[in-house]
Amino acid sequence: MQNKFENSRICVVGIGGVGGIIGGALARTYPHVTFYARGARKDAIRSKGLRIESEYLGDFIVNPE
Repeated sequence: MQNKFENSRICVVGIGGVGGIIGGALARTYPHVTFYARGARKDAIRSKGLRIESEYLGDFIVNPE
């Protein structure tokens, strides 16, 4: 069964603690997730990816669009 959201595009604005973990979980599941960030945070996500450390979701790194 094809996921009906497979071709959807998601943009996460506000990459703080809450936006980061929700956006990270979305980016781990869906292929087209974009994060809107500026400055040093943008540069860090671009070069190293977004690292999520969670007891509930586990630890992982995503590389959003």
